[in-house]
Amino acid sequence: MPLGEFDIRREQYDDEGNETGKISELAVPMKQPSLRGSSGTPCTRGDGVRFYDDPFRDGAHAKWDSKLIGNLPIFVIAPDGMAFAESDEQARRNA
Repeated sequence: MPLGEFDIRREQYDDEGNETGKISELAVPMKQPSLRGSSGTPCTRGDGVRFYDDPFRDGAHAKWDSKLIGNLPIFVIAPDGMAFAESDEQARRNA
């Protein structure tokens, strides 16, 4: 979610308490991520192409929650930390 110019949550600190910079967005996990058994790697096709690959149940919950809190964008985080946003086309198709 976007953070305003004067939002204290923008401030980032190191272990000694020194400010290291500011962020413009805050990711708030609503629960621990799910990863179930599969022969493939989430967000990666067999040919190596990376893409938005939401899990069925968690993806449905994210869509429902997004609608309730103002249609915030939905992201999927791959096991390696790469983030993928749901495209406008995917959002229309899944509405």
